[in-house]
Amino acid sequence: MVAEMPTPNSYRLRHVTLHDGTGGAAIVADVLVEGGRVAAIQPPGTAPSASRTIDADGLCLAPGFVDIHSHSDGALAHPDAIELLEPFLLQGITTQIIGNCGLGVAPAPPARRRELAAFMALIIPEGMNFAWTSFAEYLDHLEAKLLPLNVAALAPHGSLRCAVTGTEPGAARGAALRCMGDQLREALEAGAFGLSAGLIYPPGMWADTEELVELSRIVASSKGVFACHVRGSSELALDAERELLEIGAKSGVRLQHSHHEAFGPGYWHLARETLRMEDSARRQGIDVASDVVPYHAVNTTLLAILPPWSLAGGIDALCDRLARPDLRARIDDEVHHRVPTWPPWEEGWAHNLVRAGGWDNIVPLQARSEGHSAWLGKNFGEIAAREAKSPFQCAVELLVASGGDVMARYHGISGAPGDEDLLRELLAHPHHSIGVDVILKGAGVAHPGGFGAMPRVLGHYGREAAWFDTATAVRKITSQPADRIGVPRGRVQVGAAADLVMFDPVAIGERGTYASPHRPPTGIEHVFLNGRHVVSHGTLVAHGPGRVLRRGPGATRR
Repeated sequence: MVAEMPTPNSYRLRHVTLHDGTGGAAIVADVLVEGGRVAAIQPPGTAPSASRTIDADGLCLAPGFVDIHSHSDGALAHPDAIELLEPFLLQGITTQIIGNCGLGVAPAPPARRRELAAFMALIIPEGMNFAWTSFAEYLDHLEAKLLPLNVAALAPHGSLRCAVTGTEPGAARGAALRCMGDQLREALEAGAFGLSAGLIYPPGMWADTEELVELSRIVASSKGVFACHVRGSSELALDAERELLEIGAKSGVRLQHSHHEAFGPGYWHLARETLRMEDSARRQGIDVASDVVPYHAVNTTLLAILPPWSLAGGIDALCDRLARPDLRARIDDEVHHRVPTWPPWEEGWAHNLVRAGGWDNIVPLQARSEGHSAWLGKNFGEIAAREAKSPFQCAVELLVASGGDVMARYHGISGAPGDEDLLRELLAHPHHSIGVDVILKGAGVAHPGGFGAMPRVLGHYGREAAWFDTATAVRKITSQPADRIGVPRGRVQVGAAADLVMFDPVAIGERGTYASPHRPPTGIEHVFLNGRHVVSHGTLVAHGPGRVLRRGPGATRR
């Protein structure tokens, strides 16, 4: 049963500078919110009276921000979801797209739950229990909760694959691929907006192009989107881009290149080539767009540093291999010296992160091992010097002690502080929206984007660096990502759901840093979620009116 929420009050937002999300020029207006929706947009002083009036006093009004690339799948299902995800709401995010990078928590057949939990540990906070089997049951489970924000889901390829083939490598064919297709159809019928894949993570890394084309044809037939974390963004960046575009050309699916980037100083220049490749593909009729993380560092699993063969069979098999001196030495050698070659599935390797970026650019943030808490927030070069061990020894020790459940921050993404020309090109590209791509699990050290990514875009990159104007910045975090996925959000217009953010254009900005990330932003004054006033003067004052947004003929008007 869906949790009942109180009927929203009516609000008159008086004399706002309205950025409606389309990228057009701002107007000064009064906006009336009633019954959970925008009821009127009128010249200043002419809107009908309401139960409460909020004077703008120089504030801008924008649609609630849409995070096109979220990994809150596990946190949303956690008993403490509101507390875990509050930082997103405080920075103005009212809708998240989950299921990205092929990572998700559904489907979760009982026989595969242990394997799924191990594969997806990166996005599962401690204390989350599986209370569903199918993708539809997962969405129903969320719908019955008090949700801190709106959520729309992609069907995660990794979870679909785990449900069918478990931890086994090798491309899916025959009955296995048909079963995965059936699972995907069920997810799309339940309201998924498309499919996502993460091709540097197990089990998604073992899929070949043909498997992805076949699944993408199913998505294309429902007019959904295929969001893809490509095979790699360093040694094989160009091959990975060609594969993505081949999937689009052969299947006809709409493509979303997840966190378009280049990793490692020796490979930054390749991102300009992948940009040109996508521009050319659009001219040829391939529907491709990208999202970009507004930082030079991202968070993901520490397991991503390891060669794929070492991960076959799951975390227990990995730990057994690391306990054998010969296999441990082989893994050590490959991490430092092996150059990926194409094609990377099965015995190949798409993305050698240590070789591309170096140990000094890898920082553990969260680990299940409590005995290594002093290591969190320090790079492996620093940790190794302190422990008188090699960085590889330290990384392996942390992974084994944590059962593989270690999240790390990787620096050297599309440039570095003081070398930002490439990131500017990526962020400012007209076909690129902004994705946060931060995992908040209530433990360890977070990425600062979880607390201030959207204010960073509006403040640092918009107002201070002048990479784009406010109207463009607002579009990149509202209507552009909403339209790309197909969710009914991202605009301030009469009849639209009243997801709204009032911000101070002079004060808005990020306060968190890599050293001290857990700081709310400045300048986010008020947030409305489905017509309810949930943030007032930067403080959470109400919770629970978030909704599960579903796609398809059975979806209700939301």
